[in-house]
Amino acid sequence: MALHFYAQACALEDRDGCYEAGIVAGTLLGPNGAPSTDIKYFRLACRLRSARGCNRLSELVDAADADTVVIELQRRACSLGSAEGCWNAQQSYAAMGREREAAAVYARACRLARAYCKREKS
Repeated sequence: MALHFYAQACALEDRDGCYEAGIVAGTLLGPNGAPSTDIKYFRLACRLRSARGCNRLSELVDAADADTVVIELQRRACSLGSAEGCWNAQQSYAAMGREREAAAVYARACRLARAYCKREKS
């Protein structure tokens, strides 16, 4: 029932509705369900400038997708104000040896949420 209402809100281009539809779809389908349904809603939320939607989508993107796709989603979440998105981008950049970019998004994560200042950087 909740999915129906969130999906309707999403159809009206409500970014929070799209994000919540993705959460509910993922919960209803469980780990063995068709992941494309929740990904669809998170992709729409991200397109509508939902930081949470972009960040969640970056976590669900198939490992076969290029790292640049994941980082782009993380950077978008970061630019929309998600400290977690900034932190995830920092982790990705550090793993790729791109220290300048890692430092920049780490600083933004720290500015957005002090808790990220205390975390161990990669």
